[in-house]
Amino acid sequence: MTTATKQPVRRHKQKARRVATPVAVPPALDQPPASEVAESPMLSEPVAPAQQVAPTMAIDEPNPPTDEESEEESGQQPDSTIPATRNYDRTDQRIYLGELADKVNGLDDAEEPFASYMVEFKITPALRAELKTQIETCHNLVSGRRQKMADKMAATDQMRRQRRELNTLNSTYRQLARTVIIDPAGRRALALDIRFPAKTRLYIDLTREIVKASRQEPYATLLATVEIDEAYLDDIEARVNVLEMLYEARQRASHAAVQATSSRDEGFRTLHQFARVLTVRMNALLRTHPEIPRPMGFEE
Repeated sequence: MTTATKQPVRRHKQKARRVATPVAVPPALDQPPASEVAESPMLSEPVAPAQQVAPTMAIDEPNPPTDEESEEESGQQPDSTIPATRNYDRTDQRIYLGELADKVNGLDDAEEPFASYMVEFKITPALRAELKTQIETCHNLVSGRRQKMADKMAATDQMRRQRRELNTLNSTYRQLARTVIIDPAGRRALALDIRFPAKTRLYIDLTREIVKASRQEPYATLLATVEIDEAYLDDIEARVNVLEMLYEARQRASHAAVQATSSRDEGFRTLHQFARVLTVRMNALLRTHPEIPRPMGFEE
């Protein structure tokens, strides 16, 4: 084949390949383009607070924001000396008391021949009376612990409010003092560049140390130029004393709540012992006389 004949053949093959290339078909009139059918990206903007659904109340609800930090010193860890305040009454204990009371009342209302069988298996009125006494004792321990927990919560709230007020004074003090105390030694002596401790006891001690250093020269004269005078320092010191008093009251309330919890748990342990005696004797009675109707509270 000559060169003249090869060139037309190549042109023919190239034309065939161009013809075989598929042509993009435009979408129908009622059908949007594929780029619009694809899922649109999620918006990166946060939902407005008014549109967010509030979480349901639960025991493990998020902890409320701690007040154990000043407005100036944000991001600190919460005060670990403050006990948690989400210790509600145990539901299983309250259910247990109700079910056990129903069983004891059912035994008191039992008719013959079940009443005679109870005497045979030593399910005596004295045992039932002791169970009622222990049930009432546990109810009182539960309510008493609830009150102690409420006292602890109230003491904690009072202490936090007082600390917030002191935080405002300390924050203002630092901002003013930094304008006149510029040398590193002075800033270190007045603790102007360190974070306030999250623990309340350490917070109280550091604030008192700052007040004491502020009354000494040359800092007292410099601080007086920005109106941090004796009256201002006396106000801080007085609020620290109140905070310490509330802190100690919170500590005592927390200890009382712990003791109330221990007493409640001990009361339930004693009740379980008496209830175990009743359970063993009732099981023996029901195995021996399966034909008699069960009393209220012991239905299968």
